[in-house]
Amino acid sequence: MWVTRDFGTKTMQETVVPIEPNDTVMDVLKRSVGEVKTSYGGGFVDSIDGLSTGYKSGDANSKKLDWFYYVNGQIAEVGAAETPVHSGDVVWWDYHNWEYAVHTPALVGAFPHPFVKHDDQVQNTPIIMAIPGFEQQAEELADSLRQVRTEQIKPIPFDEMMFQKEKPVLLVGDVKSLSTSAFLQKLWHEKNTLGLFAEFAQEGIHTYDDNGKMVKTYSNPGAGVVISTLHPDTHQPIWMISGTDKAGVEKGVQAVGVTKDWQNELPLRHFFGLIIDGEQKINLPVIQSNGAKQ
Repeated sequence: MWVTRDFGTKTMQETVVPIEPNDTVMDVLKRSVGEVKTSYGGGFVDSIDGLSTGYKSGDANSKKLDWFYYVNGQIAEVGAAETPVHSGDVVWWDYHNWEYAVHTPALVGAFPHPFVKHDDQVQNTPIIMAIPGFEQQAEELADSLRQVRTEQIKPIPFDEMMFQKEKPVLLVGDVKSLSTSAFLQKLWHEKNTLGLFAEFAQEGIHTYDDNGKMVKTYSNPGAGVVISTLHPDTHQPIWMISGTDKAGVEKGVQAVGVTKDWQNELPLRHFFGLIIDGEQKINLPVIQSNGAKQ
């Protein structure tokens, strides 16, 4: 159980919680923190340990600051009191500004979730697609997923038609090539509802703050990026492991590398999205000084 604020940049609590039969996310939250205040019949969290929602319906002056929760890297579709918890799940509560990003359906911090296959869950086999010239990096990514899945995952060449499949998709390649994808261009046009705080362009990686303002374009050699969202129609995960060149893509792939002890060493812990610039790992979105304050 992780409790953070400002898109994972500040950790309030992190703990391993024993699971009891028929536990829900709300049950686990209440056993993990000091105080939880709820509304709407107990299904909506208003406050965790004194950090309260800033939004009031009908009040134009109220701040759009709220608690959101994610299970295994994806936002839940129902209230916390209705969402069951399984052993090994990563439950993440984050308090953040949603003035610009009205919906953030997925994040990278729980990797290798959401690709971990649980015995009691039906899950489609992921598709790994590689831009020509990045087959080796795609194979390295497949090796990581083989640590958490039993079936063989073989990377395939990039194919725009694969986005129509109801399967998770992981993309490996340089930002310049991926920026020409018609499907991905549609996603970036809707980035404020898809939780995308980086955009791929011919000139590099555009990054954005939590208010939707472009902060910086990474065009330097060796810059890497890892971002995720959900397909607007199939609601399957879409991950992009990319970079400004082969060295940058390699850094992105290395960032999602997992070991046999991955449950204790989640490689992207607490990152919503990730930029790798030299030795520096930068969380996305960039949080500006006028972000969530309370």
